[in-house]
Amino acid sequence: MGERKIIRHAKNDDHDRVMIEWVRHGRSEGVPLSGPLLMEQAKIFHRSMNLTADYSYTTGWLTKFKKRHGIRQLKICGDKASANAEAAEDFVNEFVSLVETEKLSPEQIYNDDETGLFWRYVPCSTLATADEKDATGVKGF
Repeated sequence: MGERKIIRHAKNDDHDRVMIEWVRHGRSEGVPLSGPLLMEQAKIFHRSMNLTADYSYTTGWLTKFKKRHGIRQLKICGDKASANAEAAEDFVNEFVSLVETEKLSPEQIYNDDETGLFWRYVPCSTLATADEKDATGVKGF
């Protein structure tokens, strides 16, 4: 006989439905999601829905939730998730005209990409639903 698989259901279907909708909405907005963020949001929904069952949202719950809904980790940093090429091309033309009108020399032009600043640095991965092929994101340092 082959390997048997057990279908596991959520303890509270309403809570599970609210959570997956929250994940889908967050991903559609481009918000990077992490496991701890999902666990914290599950606790918030548990309180707001006035659920009577005492339940702890642990890494075990998270693993089962992700497996139930086909949620996986996606990389959102790197060259594939880089900036919009069309917008960059438009900026090049704007930049050239700025350099010409301000009569800037090469010494006056500063490349801040090489500074290594992590201003509002976003995580390099996110949780994504099974129907997402690629995650939108930003290029990491």
